[in-house]
Amino acid sequence: MRILPVLAALLAAALPLKAQIDGFSEAIDVRVVNVEAVVTDRQGERVRGLSKEDFRLLVDGQEVPLGFFNEVADGLMAATVPAEGLEGGRETAEETVGRNILVFVDDSFGIAPHRNLVLDRIGKSLSHLSPADRVAMVAFDGQKLDLLTGWTGDGGKIAEALIKARGRKAHGLLIRAQLRNVNHALGMATSIQGFNTLPAQTTGGDDAGRFGSADWIPGFQDSDSGPALDISSLLNRVVSASAAAMRALPAPQGRKVMLVLSGGWPSVERVSSRGLLASRPQWMEWIDSEAGDDVFRPLVDTANLLGYTLYPVDMPGLGAGTGADVEDNDFVNASLISSPWDQATDYGLNYLARETGGKAAVNSARLEALDRLAADTSSYYWLGFSPAWRADDRHHRIDLEVRKPGLRVRTRSGFTDFSSRTEMAMSTESLLLFGEGQPGPAGRMQVEMGKPQRAGFSEVKVKATLIIPAEALTVVPVAGGFAAEASLSVGALDRWGGRSDLPVAKLRLNFPKEPKPGDMVRYRTLLRLSRGRQQVVFTVKDALTGETVSARLEDYKP
Repeated sequence: MRILPVLAALLAAALPLKAQIDGFSEAIDVRVVNVEAVVTDRQGERVRGLSKEDFRLLVDGQEVPLGFFNEVADGLMAATVPAEGLEGGRETAEETVGRNILVFVDDSFGIAPHRNLVLDRIGKSLSHLSPADRVAMVAFDGQKLDLLTGWTGDGGKIAEALIKARGRKAHGLLIRAQLRNVNHALGMATSIQGFNTLPAQTTGGDDAGRFGSADWIPGFQDSDSGPALDISSLLNRVVSASAAAMRALPAPQGRKVMLVLSGGWPSVERVSSRGLLASRPQWMEWIDSEAGDDVFRPLVDTANLLGYTLYPVDMPGLGAGTGADVEDNDFVNASLISSPWDQATDYGLNYLARETGGKAAVNSARLEALDRLAADTSSYYWLGFSPAWRADDRHHRIDLEVRKPGLRVRTRSGFTDFSSRTEMAMSTESLLLFGEGQPGPAGRMQVEMGKPQRAGFSEVKVKATLIIPAEALTVVPVAGGFAAEASLSVGALDRWGGRSDLPVAKLRLNFPKEPKPGDMVRYRTLLRLSRGRQQVVFTVKDALTGETVSARLEDYKP
């Protein structure tokens, strides 16, 4: 079911001003893009001892200066500090660089025995982490994102989170069963001999939006493309949830990596039955479409913006295939993988790793996922630069070159200059999936919903009054009084896991006199909502400080 909340009108409760002056100024963004790079020689061995002058960084083909440069070797980074007893003197010391490892557990595509085997091996590998490392863990069941533990270096708390993860319900068997039903329908519908009953269709059709629900009954489309499942909807949800996890957790200092425990995410949106039955290699039908990359782009963009390196893990393990590093995997051995689903998953996970500078772990490598991550992130070059941020949602390509011949570089592929509207929508999405966090210094926002009015067969219009703590807003003097500017984002999630678009509106609140601490500001908006039960999240972000307040209606039925 699709929910379409629309901000139809925004009405300020404060009195309007007759005249206004510009009391607001644009903030200057000085964020740094982190670029972690692994350099290897022709034999694949790590190359150490390079200097800043050995690298050339290009953004969209144009060389840019490096803002900082460090080499991290075995978890230590050289740092220049004042020398005691020597005026103006400096000496070099070694500083431990901790890793922040975010573990994302996919229970939507995951199958419990496969998941638990990987989790058990992660538990045994915790001793390989350094005292400076911290771990956070989240899990997603297809609808809700649950925090199993926040950032911690306490081995006991991490072990408790692993136990929680093991005990969660996984839904992958339902998905596989539904895929088998569709393939059975395909087999009955074709007279071609040797039909291979492997996972097939993925999106569209009359059943779009219902894939993964308990009452879904496979059907088949009377079209050239054959029967189809809406697996892309579920795939979009789990990819969005993994990106939301990075955004929702407090941004840690130091190296940031994400261990993505995937139940198998195929890089595809739609494949026809004719493609599966064609004589050309089956895996080509799954990866020819650029739509597969588009599904994963939000996760890649968020990781690159926040400085995370992705280490995807295929929890089931591919049938055969290879666990080679991403830069060496060009699908020359794709015929060894047992099914198009596995081939598409192999491509999808390697795509995530390649675009963020990480490594994918498939087959037996999945059982060494944390060990591989720890080894890969212990030694690298840490570079950074400050681009000219324009907040225009444009994607920018990063190319890092080593001036010395014969060397190879693995790093992230780019970053996206998110607009304030996009960041606001992502923040609301995180709250929608992750739940409401701790209240900020200004406290929580409240919402009063009016009486719904029918607006169509399955929609209603309803007035919502936001009650905002005055401390959450930056109020400045303007001609005739005072004013504050903010952004409002609204999101909704139904019980099937269907999410709404996240509209963002600019707010300007005008006051005849300056609000006092403890005052509450009332703001009204008109929403258009589905009639079914849903969660609704409201987020208001101050234009000057970036502080946000939110409110959540957990089980709202208009």
